[in-house]
Amino acid sequence: MRILGITGTLGAGKGAVVDYLVRECGFRHLSIRALLASIIAERGLPLDRPSMVRVANQLRKEHSSSHLVDRLLEQARAAGGPCVIESIRTTAEVGALREAGASLLAVDAPQALRYSRIEARGSETDRVSFEQFAAAEALEWDSAGDPARQSLGECIREADITLVNDGTLEALRAKLREALAELLSGPRAGGGGAGDDEDWTTVVLPEQALWDGIAAYLRHRRLPVLTFERLGDPRTMADIRRRFTPRPSDVHIVTYPKAGTSWVQEVAWLVNHDGDIECAGRVPSSQRTVYIELSTPAVDKLAVLAASAGPRHIKWHHSAPLLPPRVVEEGRVIYLYRNPRDTAVSWYHFQRMNTLYGFTGTFAQFLDLFLRGDVAYGDYMQSVLSWWALRGRANVLVLSYEELSRNLPAAVRRIASFLGKAPTDGQVAAIAAHCSFERMAANPMTNASSMPKVAGEGEFMRRGQVGDWRRYFTPEQVRRMDEWIAQRAGSEAAPPFEYEA
Repeated sequence: MRILGITGTLGAGKGAVVDYLVRECGFRHLSIRALLASIIAERGLPLDRPSMVRVANQLRKEHSSSHLVDRLLEQARAAGGPCVIESIRTTAEVGALREAGASLLAVDAPQALRYSRIEARGSETDRVSFEQFAAAEALEWDSAGDPARQSLGECIREADITLVNDGTLEALRAKLREALAELLSGPRAGGGGAGDDEDWTTVVLPEQALWDGIAAYLRHRRLPVLTFERLGDPRTMADIRRRFTPRPSDVHIVTYPKAGTSWVQEVAWLVNHDGDIECAGRVPSSQRTVYIELSTPAVDKLAVLAASAGPRHIKWHHSAPLLPPRVVEEGRVIYLYRNPRDTAVSWYHFQRMNTLYGFTGTFAQFLDLFLRGDVAYGDYMQSVLSWWALRGRANVLVLSYEELSRNLPAAVRRIASFLGKAPTDGQVAAIAAHCSFERMAANPMTNASSMPKVAGEGEFMRRGQVGDWRRYFTPEQVRRMDEWIAQRAGSEAAPPFEYEA
């Protein structure tokens, strides 16, 4: 379990930091401000800044200097996953965090800039003049030796890292990404990153016996990600960090599993190779687009990639924080997402037919696991949101499965524009025809017919339809998934999921 405390001055951008941690890193948000607001409401007091300070100090004197953080730490332990606690304001609270093994991140900015921000947001507790704002901050800056008294200055000085948020939101996020690499991964021999061995723990789920092929999972300590040996596991990802050198000409195909990976990787490869249908008809797609996260003892994929000439096409399923930073920041990334209902159905059938998984449970059991993030590659929404947040970058193209299904030639042209290619109308038509579901399902170069399968189960390419979820989901399951999407998306909207053809 990873716990990160946030301290800092009013209007510095603590909320923006927390939003990033929740949406892109899978943290659960625990707020001292929200806890105080509920207590103030119970007492019938005005919800303003003096009430917040007065009630907080009273609770600390009545119970303990770290009372508020202690309550949130209990919630964090019960949650079990990564949690961020906002806002730390006393030295006693810092001490409680340290005892719990947590890190502390501070956020600050020039006072005049911070006041302009709180004026703009206009919340009920922020309606003060600049003079009142500055005077209140001075009273909260130093504890005068009282560990129960608010002391922002001392908390900031005790933070592991302080982010100065005096620029754009994107600049703050860039600083935060650097801070997270240091705070949550820590110094590592031979490099560091979110995929290091120390960031994972072995778990045996109560439902583990439902998988014939998986004896235990590996769970990331701060991201809602689950995997197992040889499938994007820490050893494989560490090997990738050591040996894989990205090139500007690389094309990275990224999806959550069963979101249309084989489809988009075939389209992208053909677009980038001028519609070479002849080569695509004799060389398996898995050799033309290398699934780098799947370790296969018989083939050293990293050596193959290192020796490859020309533009390399590489497939990934992990979320953005687990990929090499140079891939995310500089690589040409095509991310495809699919509505979560159809994704869950397809992921269920794939895990039933593939001996690597050998799932033996029902769809209802699988959906429960899917919504908990207790399936390989973990939480679907964390993956989608981590890439959706990057959709404005010039090096990232985000597409949907439903978009390809609705108008494949138009999607071919979007991919071509992204890759700097200009196919003729004839090439676009040929690529779209080659990549139709019917042709790909019948083509041994794309239909994974050599994949080891569980006897009696279906094929790798099953139906390819938008809306197939209707044959599986009950109204109650639809309601549960919709609530789950809203909860995981938080304050910002999720991608525009399409559920009908």
